[in-house]
Amino acid sequence: MLDVRAKRAPPPPPPPLRPPPPPPGQSRPRRQRARIYSFPEGLETIPRALAAALSPGAVQLNARVTRLTPPAAPGEPWQVTWQTPSGTGVPPAEGGQKSAPFTQGNASASAVLLALPAAALATLRIGDAHPFAALAAVEYPPVASLFFGYKREQVRHPLDGFGMLAPSGEHRNLLGVLFNSTLFPGRAPGGHVALTVLAGGVRHPELALLPRESLMGLIRAELLELLGISGDPVYVRHHVNPAAIPQYNLGYDTHLATLAAAETRYPGLHVGGPVRDGIAVAACIASGEKLARGATTI
Repeated sequence: MLDVRAKRAPPPPPPPLRPPPPPPGQSRPRRQRARIYSFPEGLETIPRALAAALSPGAVQLNARVTRLTPPAAPGEPWQVTWQTPSGTGVPPAEGGQKSAPFTQGNASASAVLLALPAAALATLRIGDAHPFAALAAVEYPPVASLFFGYKREQVRHPLDGFGMLAPSGEHRNLLGVLFNSTLFPGRAPGGHVALTVLAGGVRHPELALLPRESLMGLIRAELLELLGISGDPVYVRHHVNPAAIPQYNLGYDTHLATLAAAETRYPGLHVGGPVRDGIAVAACIASGEKLARGATTI
């Protein structure tokens, strides 16, 4: 017989138990705090160590994938086609044929892992389709970095911290300053300090594309005001990333849905990287681990 009588809701679960107190004379272990870390030769130490652990020829460098061909049937492999510069794309002697500027390569794979920027994904062909074409709309503003070396006596500020960020309300040209020589030993010789200044981004993309001397003039004026830095730097390195960080703007969930739909449509395809899983270093590492797990569980 069906019981239609009202039933009381089950009682709520008991609150979680607190860990027992430590023995007399001992204290609870402190939670390990995250800290910033680098290497004497910089973060390039990590990819160099990974490369040294690979067998010769395991990685194809300077290769542009032109087509991915999905398996024709379950259990069959993917086909990957790429091009590498051959260095011979110059006109020969009169009467001869011009050699191709690219050499084509092909390989079979049980899985395909993609960690490409949005613009590269947008042009990638899978079979005869461009499933990521909509990602061409993802915004990547440029960012310029200026690495300065100064004598310590040129800087009035104690540089006693991580660095500084400039709030948008202050309407400054720089985005922030990293105190490299405070954070990491060995970044500057004795009696000197090292700083990295970032400019551009969404706030002022045009500044990132200025010539070096023009940008330095703007930045050094603000360093004088904010950190009391006077005189010429003893060392400068200027770098521009024309497409630095993907912007997760309003409506970005449609791009995430595009990535997920491609994975569903093409078994064995896995997409990650900053375009999907976050831009921080920790997020990129976690994304790589996720892609590797996906490939090894096929």
